[in-house]
Amino acid sequence: PSGARRRTAECRRDSQDQAGEASAWRRARNGVIGPRVEPPTAADQTLDRGDALAAVPLYEAQLQSKPDHPRSLLGIGRAWERLAVVSRAVEAYDRVIRAAPRSPEAAEARSRRAKLMELQSWNPDAAPKAKETLQ
Repeated sequence: PSGARRRTAECRRDSQDQAGEASAWRRARNGVIGPRVEPPTAADQTLDRGDALAAVPLYEAQLQSKPDHPRSLLGIGRAWERLAVVSRAVEAYDRVIRAAPRSPEAAEARSRRAKLMELQSWNPDAAPKAKETLQ
């Protein structure tokens, strides 16, 4: 009896696995599983190598053809942040949030913007610049 139950449970588990695989395949075929991931651009690769100064014009070129592209806006914001040009970084992060408020890029932009604003509050000389950026 215990062997029969074990075989029945194994058969049930196998059929569930097969159904799950078929369901996963259908979701993947229909584009339901996760967002489409774009390959890194030359600007992304340049920034990842640590050359923020060279990445800025590459991101600007991308933004010429797609002005509200969240990934490019986030990238240029990160580049400006690495170059310590806080006002430009905050401006880029704000644009990401306005362009695609529910995107993963917007979530990262909100986080980075909050950290920058927190750092600005520790630097009294930078506070007026932060206020200008917000207006």
